[in-house]
Amino acid sequence: MAFLCCGIKYKKNDVTTYWCIETYTVKPLIKKFVNEQRVFTETVESCICKKCGLQRVQIKRFGRKNGRKCLLEVEELKGQEADIFLIENQEKLKIQPQVCPTPLIACATTMPAVYGQAISPEKQRAKYLASLPQKDSWRNKYVNGKWIPDIIHSECRVVNN
Repeated sequence: MAFLCCGIKYKKNDVTTYWCIETYTVKPLIKKFVNEQRVFTETVESCICKKCGLQRVQIKRFGRKNGRKCLLEVEELKGQEADIFLIENQEKLKIQPQVCPTPLIACATTMPAVYGQAISPEKQRAKYLASLPQKDSWRNKYVNGKWIPDIIHSECRVVNN
C-alpha cells in the first residue's frame, strides 16, 4: 500500500520515502471480527507528509481463507483522527524495524566464469570453468588453418634465488 499526499507517493520500497512510514503490530487486537470473519493479525502503518506535516494512518486487518493469510479490511485515518488513534492505542502498538530498500542493480548472468591458466612463467591463457558450455570458447583465433588460444603476456617474471 502507498500513501499519497501533496503529490508525493510514499512507499516502503521507494528509497527516497521509506523513512516516512512507520509500521506497528497490534496486540491485543483492536477489532476481533470483520464481516463475521475472525481477525488474526492487525498492522498499523503511519506516515507523516514531508511537505504539510499531515499524519495518515492505515489499519490493515488480516484473516484466513482456505488456510492462507488474506487482507480482510483496510481502514484509513488522517489528520486529527489519526493522531488520536495513535495516542489512545500507543500501549498496544509495537514498532517494527524499518528496512532500507535496495535499488535494483543490473547484473549479467550470462558472463562465463574465467580465470587465467599459467602456460609458462611469463604466459597465461584464458580458461573457462568446465561446468559451463563455453569451456572451449577460448579458442577464438583461427590462423593458418589452426585454432590459437588467447595468450596473455604477464609482465612479472620468476627469479630463482
